[in-house]
Amino acid sequence: MPVARRFPLTALLALATAIAGCVGDRSPSPSPAPSVARPSVAEPSTPAAATCDARVSAGADLAAAIEDGGPGATLCLSGTFPVPDPLRPLDGQAFVGPATLVGAEGNDTGFDVGDARDVVFRDLEMSGFGLRAIECGIGTAVVDSFLHHNGRNGVGCGLGGEGGVLIERSEIAFNGSEEHLGGGSSGMKFARGDGIVVRDSHVHDNLGIGIWCDVQCGDLTVVGNLVERNSRKGVHYEKSGESDEVVAYVGHALIEGNVVVGNGWEGREYAADGGIVCVSCKNVTIRDNTTEDNHRAGIVIKQDGRVVGPKHGWTVENVVVGTNAVADGVDGCDLPGVECA
Repeated sequence: MPVARRFPLTALLALATAIAGCVGDRSPSPSPAPSVARPSVAEPSTPAAATCDARVSAGADLAAAIEDGGPGATLCLSGTFPVPDPLRPLDGQAFVGPATLVGAEGNDTGFDVGDARDVVFRDLEMSGFGLRAIECGIGTAVVDSFLHHNGRNGVGCGLGGEGGVLIERSEIAFNGSEEHLGGGSSGMKFARGDGIVVRDSHVHDNLGIGIWCDVQCGDLTVVGNLVERNSRKGVHYEKSGESDEVVAYVGHALIEGNVVVGNGWEGREYAADGGIVCVSCKNVTIRDNTTEDNHRAGIVIKQDGRVVGPKHGWTVENVVVGTNAVADGVDGCDLPGVECA
């Protein structure tokens, strides 16, 4: 059965401000931030609300409604829908609740976006899928939604150097399982993506990593989120840059204005768990975040053994840690290519 939201999204800003104030009181006075320009990162706008092209109530055949609606249709859903097979949206479709979708008959995926572009999910609660609620695609937007208790992650996808994925004002919680730890167990995971934005969301109590951008991440923006009590890293950006193995998407990560607390409670020191973690990464700006009570440190920069490519492989380079309210320390400022305030 779906659970009630433990955290009202309307209270996110107030709670984040309160936590920031408490942590800031215990932190030493910060040094001036390095003079760095705001990175050029993709910031997609929130999809506008659209008029319903079709109203779909509980008990209806949702897969048939998708086909009947056609590309670009807005389907307004109401009630609870058991989902025994992955739903496959068409280009430009929008799915608008309030509605609840629950995995049934061992189904591993709620929506499999596949090659469909610019699909929007708004005001949906999704749980009980063996892998994930939403397998995203290019231009996917998840807004005002609650993705919880899914076996691998709430939302995730591998993108061939494109992206434009937006997660906004959503709660991503209680996802992941022992079976998928280390390989994708998280609140959300993206690979080979570019132009991914996670903002104003609450990512908490996931088994594994909260927000994870894996191999060959290009532009990533993580701003204004509350990220707490994830069992491994809170925010993880890794293996960015050129390589011999895959096409290069060399972008810039901006991790700014987040409250990141109580992550890494598994205590796996060798995995560099912590609040905000940057491993074998380049072109990263970390500033104006608040961290407390994360395992190892609030901010961790690390070079591991996965250095590939003849030019700028998966190596730490051009990482700027600006002024942050860090009650639990910063690890990695002594690495070449890292500048810390």
